[in-house]
Amino acid sequence: MTGSRILLMALTSLIGTHLLHSQSFILLEEDSMIFSDLDLDISDPNYDIPLDLYFSNVTDRDIEVRWRREFGSSCPDSWDIFSSDPLISYTPDINESQIDIPMTPQDSNFLFRQVVRPNGVSGCCEIRVIFSDALLGTPADTGYLRFELNDNNCLATSASYHTSGFLTVVPNPFDDHVYLKSFSEGTSIQIMTLRGHEVKRLLWQGGQTLFLGDLKSGIYFMRVQTTDGELMLHKIIKR
Repeated sequence: MTGSRILLMALTSLIGTHLLHSQSFILLEEDSMIFSDLDLDISDPNYDIPLDLYFSNVTDRDIEVRWRREFGSSCPDSWDIFSSDPLISYTPDINESQIDIPMTPQDSNFLFRQVVRPNGVSGCCEIRVIFSDALLGTPADTGYLRFELNDNNCLATSASYHTSGFLTVVPNPFDDHVYLKSFSEGTSIQIMTLRGHEVKRLLWQGGQTLFLGDLKSGIYFMRVQTTDGELMLHKIIKR
């Protein structure tokens, strides 16, 4: 495949526990992945684009995991989006696991895959995948997958899954400074290239102005994660 492909943002904290209590430890090895290609030949009706998440059991007990997925409002109706986990490959109409996934202590690199078949249609789609403890039904971790196919405006208006708000960055394109809405102190801000390389990371210290004048001219992704778990992604352009 051609073009800018995958954005990987690693979560590094792994904390052991006996059961999967809500957000009590990191299950996923990467929490967010993006496929972005603005010059992709999707004329072949059988052309498929995969994105993978990997998850592990870092506890000292046997556990069982289930998942469900939710779609953003921009996903084209004509796209077929398939799921597969270590046990079953699912048709596009199935949005949650049908069999709980057993994991022994320290099982790792279990694959969860989303495959988009665009059927010749350009567009974008955002998918949230919630992994839960099959016994308690409580969330353990959440993964985000985003596809942008031949549409430069998709992620520029990407809304957070946790709120109905938008991440607004002005001006865009910019020269030196951008203005954001006020976030709580400790909010993480990452600047990534379209190929997923981190070029800048900082913690929000208050105010509304962010200096990005040290970036080279080009297109980047800004990823914002607040202290209460809100996750937003925005495409920015440095003149």
